[in-house]
Amino acid sequence: MRDRFFSLWRKYFGNARLPITIFFSDESPQEAAAATKSGECIVTALPLVDEGKALCYSAESRICGGAKRYLGFTAGVETAVDKITQELRAAGLLP
Repeated sequence: MRDRFFSLWRKYFGNARLPITIFFSDESPQEAAAATKSGECIVTALPLVDEGKALCYSAESRICGGAKRYLGFTAGVETAVDKITQELRAAGLLP
């Protein structure tokens, strides 16, 4: 199945980068990369995915508040975007 996928990908998409997949699991891969700095944005780790490495994050990971929020690890993190949105609404610039 894997070989067929790659064959069809090359046929229809040429040398385009492979898609990134994300899934949730109670088990982590044996050889997974994780955040190395406190508050690291997961976007900065995406080049590792391009190299074929797996990334693994949990609620305890040292990732930015936005990543924790949008990956579903916490609902109580206010991001900079949230603060700006609130200010724009208060100023009547957003509905």
